[in-house]
Amino acid sequence: MLTVATDDDTFQLDVEPGTTLELLAGVLEAETGVPAAEQALLFNGTLLGDPQRTLASYGIGSDDLLMLQRRPAAAAPARGAQQGGAPS
Repeated sequence: MLTVATDDDTFQLDVEPGTTLELLAGVLEAETGVPAAEQALLFNGTLLGDPQRTLASYGIGSDDLLMLQRRPAAAAPARGAQQGGAPS
């Protein structure tokens, strides 16, 4: 079982080594309520950034620990704001 720890909780997940980070993020969203877009996963202090890579490709095994941190959601542009300056 893969262990995923947050600041508040720890989760045990039964996932295969061929699981992609994208799929894992979806599972974690269901388990933790943290949207996939706001997840930052770390393994041995390294941020895992490629959603198409598998756990195995990062050297992550079933007895390993991942840290899940929540990153701030990207701010949406203000209503009516245009790129490049003042409104017309």
